[in-house]
Amino acid sequence: MDDELEPDELLARIQKEAITRTRFKIFFGMAAGVGKTYAMLREAQLLIERGEDVVIGWLEPHGRTETESLGVGMERVPPKIIDYHGAHLEELDAEAVIRRKPAIVLVDELAHSNATGMNHPKRYQDILDILDAGIPVYTTMNIQHLESIADSVELSTLVPIRERVPDEVFDRADEIQLIDIPPEELIERLSEGKIYSGDISREAMNNFFTRENLGVLRELALHHAAQLASNQLLDIMRGDHTRKFAGAQRILVAVSQSPNSENLIRWTRKLVYALKASWECVTIDSGAELSEDEKKRLSENLSFAKSLGAAVSTIPGNEIVRTVLDYAKQTGASIIVVGKSGASPKNNPFARKSITERIIAESGEIAVFAVQERSVHEIMRRRIGTKISTSSPWQYLIAVAGVALTTGLNAIITPYTGYWGASILYLALISVLALGINRGPVLIAALLSALLWDFIFIPPYHTLYIQKVEDALMLFLYILLAVTSGWMTSKLKANERLLAVRERRLELLSALASDLAGTPGQKETIAKSARFLHDAFDAEVVFLMGDERRDLSAVAANAPEIVVNEKEMNAARRCFLTGKHTGRHTDTLPLGDWYFAPLGTPTSTIGVVGFKSPHEQTWANDHERFLAIILRTVSLAIEREMFAEAAKASELLAESDRLGKLLLNSVSHELKTPLTIIQGSASALSDATLAIDPQTRSELIGEIVSGTERLTRIVDNLLSMNRLEAGRINLHRSETDPGDLASTALQLLNKDQDGHSVEIVNDGSARPLRCDERLIVQVLTNLLENAFRYSGEKSRIVVRIAQTDLTTQFEVSDDGPGVPPGDLPHLFEKFYRGKDAKPGGTGLGLAICKGIVEVHGGTIRAENIGRNESARPRTGFTVSFTLPNNPRAEKA
Repeated sequence: MDDELEPDELLARIQKEAITRTRFKIFFGMAAGVGKTYAMLREAQLLIERGEDVVIGWLEPHGRTETESLGVGMERVPPKIIDYHGAHLEELDAEAVIRRKPAIVLVDELAHSNATGMNHPKRYQDILDILDAGIPVYTTMNIQHLESIADSVELSTLVPIRERVPDEVFDRADEIQLIDIPPEELIERLSEGKIYSGDISREAMNNFFTRENLGVLRELALHHAAQLASNQLLDIMRGDHTRKFAGAQRILVAVSQSPNSENLIRWTRKLVYALKASWECVTIDSGAELSEDEKKRLSENLSFAKSLGAAVSTIPGNEIVRTVLDYAKQTGASIIVVGKSGASPKNNPFARKSITERIIAESGEIAVFAVQERSVHEIMRRRIGTKISTSSPWQYLIAVAGVALTTGLNAIITPYTGYWGASILYLALISVLALGINRGPVLIAALLSALLWDFIFIPPYHTLYIQKVEDALMLFLYILLAVTSGWMTSKLKANERLLAVRERRLELLSALASDLAGTPGQKETIAKSARFLHDAFDAEVVFLMGDERRDLSAVAANAPEIVVNEKEMNAARRCFLTGKHTGRHTDTLPLGDWYFAPLGTPTSTIGVVGFKSPHEQTWANDHERFLAIILRTVSLAIEREMFAEAAKASELLAESDRLGKLLLNSVSHELKTPLTIIQGSASALSDATLAIDPQTRSELIGEIVSGTERLTRIVDNLLSMNRLEAGRINLHRSETDPGDLASTALQLLNKDQDGHSVEIVNDGSARPLRCDERLIVQVLTNLLENAFRYSGEKSRIVVRIAQTDLTTQFEVSDDGPGVPPGDLPHLFEKFYRGKDAKPGGTGLGLAICKGIVEVHGGTIRAENIGRNESARPRTGFTVSFTLPNNPRAEKA
């Protein structure tokens, strides 16, 4: 038929699937001794003969000679030694396996529990690390250790199963190989001492290895293997896009903090596996306050569902039935699984419909599976115990004291109001109590007040007997009003608490987003986030960010004294590399004091946030979800700043490239003039007729010297700018006369005056100036050269020197046209050249002057000159700088 696969085609499809290398293979059977390790080693030997790089990561032959002989000659990764209370324990060294990176590693006993001090409490977690590192793993496991089957084994064999493997891990295997032998043969092997020896063997035969137990285990193993083969076949057929299949089932299981939820989750997992369906575990947050034990139990139930492969969600809602059904419809669930209590309408015809019955009645087209819970008496006992545990003894004391006080008050007013008036005060008391205490104490107060009203105030007095029908009806009405008003008030209070939590979280998220949006810089964003998380979660917080070496370093914390030791840093690094939560309250390095959560972005993990709570308390699942939302907000804000800094660096790089090109153009043009002079003069000197004339030769040599000096000044400027930017200016200070510095600078530019009149005006002070003479001369030279270039022909230039006891001021002014006002703020910027700048020049002169002056501890400024003093020109431009005469500390 067209819509069915032929046997040959199906076999070819299966063989094609088998060609792909197996990354995770599990050899499993009904019990120890069936030959799982032996079969694994036999296959490893065949792989080695084919040239595969196979090593033993961990082998547990249990003294079986045949098994040990197969492992002889195979490479073994040395075990990890754990010091536990003076004893040296050996465990699988997953890190060493990852460093060795073989083609295949053999790890015996998947369900093994690690010794205290290992990275993980369970060996299967070490194996997952090895798989995540890209190394294929072969391992062994017994069927009773599978989480979803362990409870059935316990019920059938009456033997507790302590070591368990989540179904999610088992399902990750690419290949499952069942190792099976008849129970009679296994018992025979046990009796011959081939599995255990001596007393252990006899004890095993009397307890676990009975014919009945092995029969049950074998049936479970064969059934699971058959179901696994059926699912694999379905996967292969679904992989054929030419075939049409109905949509996969989606199962929704509703759980709570009830101990029965674990059994409910396990039952659902079996249904999911049978139907090959996807599933989700939900719990409803109705706003009711949970005790610490209930929070812990709910967290354990949700974690258990995660370990079995379920998606987990916490849905807020004060109406459980409506919330579950609405969520099921929104997510497209086809089946709802709920717990069914033992209560029955036959036992109590006046009882309100249970949650399960209402879900079944209102589910519409969605199928509902109701799984039987424990007996009615146990459920009632547990609920009463829960109510008592969630209310403190003080609340019960307040309730009793309130009833006693109201009874005394009623004894005073009853002669005036009648005994019906007492009920009004009792009702008022119940309403007031419901506003401040939990439902349990309110219920006790309602029942106690009803008894006291009947016993003390309703005739006949001091008896529970009621003569009048109207009094009985009134008492019944009172009890009804007291209980319902107390219950409704408590429910309103729970709703108010739920809304308050939502509002508080929305306010926190809004405040965080607002603060981070207006925070510039990556470090500032991280520091503000650390303070926010500390206030929001009442815990010490540290941010550890990744660097280019893929290592972590502490960047910010809510307090400077917070230190993360090396042991905790190992947990943080694992969190950073794997992107999974580590540390306290997790399955990875749980013995530390810190809980680490990754800072994940859509592209990578950029860092880790550590939390250290001063209170040992359980975080609810919705608390973790709220933390995840906050961390995603923080991660995106940090990533935004990282991108902004990268963009800024890119802009700086582009600007640097632009300035480099500008410098190259400016310098090449500036160098061209002196080089042309030098080249022309040198060429002229090579002409014998010109070189004979002494005057001509002298003029040519002078031109060469002048060009060389100009070229030297340009190079000095470039080198000075480079040293200033790199912070490598070394000052060689000495005491000198300020006037000598001005004269030296003028002498260097003597040939460049070009008709300008230069005057040095000294106020007559004879105080020495302690500075680097060469650099200050360079400053004066640059200022004078600018004045020669821009002040106009034959202008008057004045160098003024004014001193006080502490400072010396140099001022270079001219009577030229000055500088356009728009150029003044930018004159000391690198490569800046004004609109009216003449050709030539690098735009570095004034920038170098500013750098040299500031390195000396001085200041520099430029301004256009107006009509100020008769001794000064009416118009012009001036640059002045001030230096300390004798600075206390020299800058290097």
